[in-house]
Amino acid sequence: MWLLIMKHVQQRQSVISYCPSRIGIIWFIVVALGVPGFASESLHEVEQFPLPQVRLRDGIHSDIQKRSAEWIQAIDPARVLHLFRLNAKLPTDVKP
Repeated sequence: MWLLIMKHVQQRQSVISYCPSRIGIIWFIVVALGVPGFASESLHEVEQFPLPQVRLRDGIHSDIQKRSAEWIQAIDPARVLHLFRLNAKLPTDVKP
């Protein structure tokens, strides 16, 4: 068990080196409690749910999603496929 904790701490060594000693000790306790199998019981249960139940509300992420969708729809598929058609020796009349 100790080796598992030390391995987890070594992965986060850079964080500990920048923390004062008290914060480092508190951080070590939090990590030790968060190591799988170290604590006797899990604090949170995770439940699986279908992806269609996820909805993106108005905000920065939905704005980015809308702009990305508009950009993809604005691309001419014939121009995207031009190089593929040339390499496959297929006729193409689109200029890149």
